[in-house]
Amino acid sequence: MKFARPVGFRVLPHDGLVRLGPGEKLNIQHHALPNPSHDDALAAVQRARATILARTFAVENELVIAILADKFSTEDPQYGGPKYLQAEAQLRRSTLGAKVTPAIQMLGREGVLTEALRIDLRELLTVRNALAHQPCWLEPINSEEGLTTAFIGKIANEESIWSIDTQQIEEWEALIERCLAVRTATMEMLEKRDRAQVKYDLGGWPVSVRLPPGDPLGHRSPIEGIGLKGAQLIVQSADHTPRRL
Repeated sequence: MKFARPVGFRVLPHDGLVRLGPGEKLNIQHHALPNPSHDDALAAVQRARATILARTFAVENELVIAILADKFSTEDPQYGGPKYLQAEAQLRRSTLGAKVTPAIQMLGREGVLTEALRIDLRELLTVRNALAHQPCWLEPINSEEGLTTAFIGKIANEESIWSIDTQQIEEWEALIERCLAVRTATMEMLEKRDRAQVKYDLGGWPVSVRLPPGDPLGHRSPIEGIGLKGAQLIVQSADHTPRRL
């Protein structure tokens, strides 16, 4: 469960400490030990961290592909060339935030970003950063009789607090699945772009082709494998630079 962080709320500096509210105390009896115990609740937080951070990589990878596809009009390094590989290496060294922001801007510009996906990507960035960089703490759950019956892990950022239980972990996993729609948006973007504009002479022979910016020569275009029986095919790129085959 997520709720707003109260003004003045202080987070404990070390991972896994027990936080008690005003007037609150621990009352653990050997005949009725807390379930989950302190150790079990802390282990659940650590498992949640590992699971969500690992699964977020799948979204981060799709963001890398989307940004590169926008720049090079391909998602295949074979066609992108050395500059593609250099850009990819630089992107993969960057933070998740450095990928989410330009991807949102780019997919929005291309008209393939839904408002729901934009919100989900921002939320995933917030959750991921909290799990990766903020210490957790445990709070006791006490019965009406004042007996400590369980512990629950919590984590916070500047604005929100999350109780880390099974329901919350399932919500985070569903969030990640929704964010993987970046893949679909990237494919829609590539399909919308003109791969090539081929000009033919009166006899039906191709005489020139105009490629969009960043589209490598011949990649997924009608000129692949064409022979002109000795004639030269003039290829004009989007920057109007003619090239001869």
